[in-house]
Amino acid sequence: MKPKPILLSWLLLSIVVLSGCWNSKELSHLAIVSAIGMDKLPGGSEYRISFQVINPSEISSGIQGGGGGRTTAVTVFADNGSTLFEVIRKITRKVPRELLFSHVKVLVIGEALARDGINDLFDTFERLHQTRLTTKVVIARNTSAEEILGVITPMEKIPADAIEGKLEFSSNLWSENLEYTIDDIIRALVSKGREPVISGVIVQGEIERGRKKSNVEMSRPDALIMVRGLAMFKDGKMVQWLDGDKARGVIKLLGKIKSSVEELDCGSKKDAVTVELTKSKTRIKTSMHNGKPLLEISIIEEGGLVDTKCALDLARMDELAMLEQRWSKRSAEVVTASIEAAQKQKSDIFGFGEALNRTNKLEWKRVQNDWNTLFAKGEIRVVVDSYIRNSGMRIKSFLQQS
Repeated sequence: MKPKPILLSWLLLSIVVLSGCWNSKELSHLAIVSAIGMDKLPGGSEYRISFQVINPSEISSGIQGGGGGRTTAVTVFADNGSTLFEVIRKITRKVPRELLFSHVKVLVIGEALARDGINDLFDTFERLHQTRLTTKVVIARNTSAEEILGVITPMEKIPADAIEGKLEFSSNLWSENLEYTIDDIIRALVSKGREPVISGVIVQGEIERGRKKSNVEMSRPDALIMVRGLAMFKDGKMVQWLDGDKARGVIKLLGKIKSSVEELDCGSKKDAVTVELTKSKTRIKTSMHNGKPLLEISIIEEGGLVDTKCALDLARMDELAMLEQRWSKRSAEVVTASIEAAQKQKSDIFGFGEALNRTNKLEWKRVQNDWNTLFAKGEIRVVVDSYIRNSGMRIKSFLQQS
């Protein structure tokens, strides 16, 4: 019996489909990159790009924490080039395996490069199929990205994991930093109504000793990577660092705050009451009046009393109301200071321009080309309603009994 032509065609097609993985790559031929660092070479247009590559034999050994293995958990390779893709190919002269970028967790940008401009950095990340737009982005503060990637970190064998973890928990619990990804930065760069802000990282201690494995073989490491501050950008270039209350004010205005700590005065005692912020909701509204923007901010926040250094009786509503008023006033001052700092740099990092575009597109089209200049002249109105919902395990402090 002769096979039917249709059946024969399907059999021939199945041979093509089941021909195997034509582009497969052996794991033993791949080098997993956990972080990428980008720096600007002085006096030219070339970049210094570094790759934090995982040493598979050290990770697979099952040794936890800092020391004990034969080598460090990562090796940093670096080379120079005009583009990221050029260096990816050029670095093959130094790395005995093909680089794999699908596990990159952190992109570190050197401060010198950030101040020179970051508009041209992210095109390759959008085009390459291996790289992820969910990769976290940080700025190496007062140092280079290559120096940051070279520090051996305690508790986490892979330094990229340590940076990602510190960024996550600092953003969630302290709220002076942001977990911004490559995609977030690209969206801010292409928007005419918002400028990007990026968290900073520093090396606390001696960088030279931080590169050695002995850094994690002692209870007090010689060098630590620490998350600190927010880098403010204008037209794709970094213009200023924001720290402390100003950084926290930015997080509140962006509606990204999840939890934080607020210190309030108690009578004549400064910062004698500690409140844990547990919930915050921000609304911003932008309108034009007499050719100037009116920037209206409404914040509702809640928290609980966690520490006092003075005798408080929260069973008395007047004392509770007094604390809430002080909290509202302090939050309004922090937010106002953050906006004023951005106005000095003529950089709308909060998205007031985007808010105007959402509510009045015709007005936005008229002012969008001069928005940063107009934003710097905008009138600020901040209304904060703060509520202390609980006082922990007791209402009256034991200090009242002394």
